[in-house]
Amino acid sequence: MQQGVNSNECIKYMIKDVLKDNFYKELKNIIELSKKYNHISINVESAGTLARPIGKFRGKKDYIYQTIRVNVDLFNIFKIGISLCDEFGNKPDNTFSTWQLHMKVDPENEMVPSEFLDFLDAASTIPETMSTQLKTTGIDLKELAIRLTDSGLLMNPNITWIAHSGGYDFAYLLRLITDKPLPNNKLEFFSKVNVYFPNYYDLDLINQRLNYQIFMVNGMKDDMFLPPQHLEMLADGLQIQQLPHYKTTGGVSMLILITYNHLCNLTKKKFPDEKDFSFIKNQLSSLSVENDFSTINKNVQFTQQHSMNQQGPSYQQMNMMQPGMMMNGGMPPGMNIQGRVMAQPSNNVANNGGSASMMNHIQTLQMQHNSKAQQWK
Repeated sequence: MQQGVNSNECIKYMIKDVLKDNFYKELKNIIELSKKYNHISINVESAGTLARPIGKFRGKKDYIYQTIRVNVDLFNIFKIGISLCDEFGNKPDNTFSTWQLHMKVDPENEMVPSEFLDFLDAASTIPETMSTQLKTTGIDLKELAIRLTDSGLLMNPNITWIAHSGGYDFAYLLRLITDKPLPNNKLEFFSKVNVYFPNYYDLDLINQRLNYQIFMVNGMKDDMFLPPQHLEMLADGLQIQQLPHYKTTGGVSMLILITYNHLCNLTKKKFPDEKDFSFIKNQLSSLSVENDFSTINKNVQFTQQHSMNQQGPSYQQMNMMQPGMMMNGGMPPGMNIQGRVMAQPSNNVANNGGSASMMNHIQTLQMQHNSKAQQWK
């Protein structure tokens, strides 16, 4: 192990592969840790969007939901990424806090696209997770559903779930838990999801709403607004160090949690209109009516009409996260998921086109406010 790298910090940001043989042990660890580290990010890996619904739809959001429904009912879950932290973004010491669950895959008895089998092999980190082995080494979905239902993780008001573009994630988990096809309409879908997951946030939705409001603050034209959709784009904009294992299913769940906590720290969980993040709790990107940003009052010009003497969200001077630094969930440089030394990523941060990055937006706000020697409280 690289000299000077704290082993405790390393294990916090490693990923534990979970198969049939160690499933019960690791689920027990997740349950026990979740009592204190009750913010759980999830990332469900499946075959993707391969089928399209036909018929008449009530609108764009209904079409999106029906697309999710037809694909979730058609394919099984192949992997689940889970990562834990507490409400302040702290991870547990001296133990794993991110897991990658590998499901049983049986191409002879379930629909599995051949391209996805190639993907499983390419993403495999140990021989037991190869597609040819998962028929015997993978976790049985029905067993997962039973154990998850009895775990105390569901219907738990003390747990906060976090996803990014979480429509598919929660849809697959709902189908897994209930062992039934998804409801025909999204209102019933949300009703059922809210029962099993009383508190959840969609990072993509938080990002979109925050971006839109900062976009309007800077006086840009509404028709030019293009909210970023990709997790990697958001992480790049926040200057979060990108590491190779963030491409894995478990790594994505870890990156979701790191990015969520980074945003919470930067904004103090407040939007520029003073609403708390809880304003969009239990809503999902592209599915919830309330995330239609064209309905936001465009007459409110924060930079001109909001008095700097009034109380507002606190966008305090932030420490920019440089590659190699740690901030509420960064990983020590030079480490991979097994704890072995690897080359450090490039120090260059991607320059995203279209609308400016989240970090640039918040920097612009701070420069405007600092120039008047005032700050939102």
